[in-house]
Amino acid sequence: MRPATRQTKALMRCKVTLLVLLACAILSGSCSAERGLASRVSAPAHIETWAYVDSCHGVGPAQTSLVRRWVTYAETKCAVDHGLAPTDCRSRSETYCTSMSYIDPNLDWSKAGVGMVVPSCTHAPPDLSVCANEDWFVHEAGYGDQGHRLTWTSPLYGSGYLLNGADSSLDRFVVAYAHRTLSAYDGLMVDDVDASVQEQLYGSGDPVYTSSNELRTDAAVQQSHVTLADDLASSFLQVDNGLSVNPSGLPAFSLLNRPTAVVGLVAESYPENGATNTLASWYSTGLDDMAYLETTPRLARDFLVLLGYNASGSQVARRVEEATVMLGFEPGRIVDWADLDEHKPGLAVWPEEGLYFTKPLQTMGRPAGPHCMNGLGGPCTHGHADLRVAVGTNTYEQTGGAGVYRREFRACFLRGVPIGGCAAIMNDTDRRVVVSGSWLTQRYQHEITMSGGDVQSGGALNIRGGRFIPGATTIGPDDAALLSR
Repeated sequence: MRPATRQTKALMRCKVTLLVLLACAILSGSCSAERGLASRVSAPAHIETWAYVDSCHGVGPAQTSLVRRWVTYAETKCAVDHGLAPTDCRSRSETYCTSMSYIDPNLDWSKAGVGMVVPSCTHAPPDLSVCANEDWFVHEAGYGDQGHRLTWTSPLYGSGYLLNGADSSLDRFVVAYAHRTLSAYDGLMVDDVDASVQEQLYGSGDPVYTSSNELRTDAAVQQSHVTLADDLASSFLQVDNGLSVNPSGLPAFSLLNRPTAVVGLVAESYPENGATNTLASWYSTGLDDMAYLETTPRLARDFLVLLGYNASGSQVARRVEEATVMLGFEPGRIVDWADLDEHKPGLAVWPEEGLYFTKPLQTMGRPAGPHCMNGLGGPCTHGHADLRVAVGTNTYEQTGGAGVYRREFRACFLRGVPIGGCAAIMNDTDRRVVVSGSWLTQRYQHEITMSGGDVQSGGALNIRGGRFIPGATTIGPDDAALLSR
């Protein structure tokens, strides 16, 4: 083939720019020269996402096309009866997403059913070939009998026993269960994994325990998780649900890459807490966690999953979730699990997940400070502080980190089409704030607004949906704004 002449190349560039301008005009109503320049940067059709894809949560096979278009990590919670994720993620010729299965080797609930290991003899299936002995369970300090097991109660799950991951026979059972039942999956989302005695024994029910007979130190808790992960590593990637944003708890970063198959951590109920339908406590600590992951060389291949909950898919919750992703966004490092309409069965994918961000103008540095990130509850310098443009107060903040945060990007995209610069402003205070022009490097004219609900309900974004006026536009408490140029 003959090489293109200089004139031909120029004409080709002109045609590409015209096509991009036309696409952008259709999408947003206008397109600046900056958007034409942004067309030279390619972008995926959506940010990294995570979602349930099994009928345990009302998602059926008819949603496969949506999964393939919108989901990066597809999780099946009811793996035994409804193992949809491997089929959704792979065809004969192409892989669309990473299939993950739920597993909980750390808690045994009497009414658990789906996705649980359930090794207890007291309610094991008749065909269970391995029967638990008392060493499989964690007991009150000084005891080892059934009557002193650490036991929680929950209206949803019944009675729950904490399992002793330090016991080798329990580990063998879990590994055999995973290989027998979950071999079709790429990875496991391992629930109830924590890095300290305080967090591991806290549990998800009542009462709250502070000590045990088997797991006595933070090092022992961590080693119990590492031992099992080692045994699973040859067959599965692993993502642990156990990153607490409570600054008085030890973050679980020490579990990443032990072994190398452990590549991710889930921050559950962050940034939105479904139990209260409010902003999660210690919002700024979650920003510090993102900054720590992204500035620590040892963790360069790992990622965080932000699992926000909301009961009704409110626009406030959606703005907060998206803004938080933007504040910490780095390709491949922050994954959005926006479970923001819990009471509606169906796949949780949202039109705002089609926004993609490049060329950041502000980025968080490595968190620092004498009591930062060590479980002693102290505030951090850098990290969240690098994005904070105003200080305030918030009932949910207990580290002195409350305030207003902003981050801007020079080139943003919607479903792969350039839309120019964009920004997120998050108001982590108890009061409505007026957006100051001094907070921003670029000029913005519009707020990005949402209409409808999730993607399958016909929800959509309008990147020119509202007028933005510096010095006049306001953001409510525990709310956010998304801006476009």
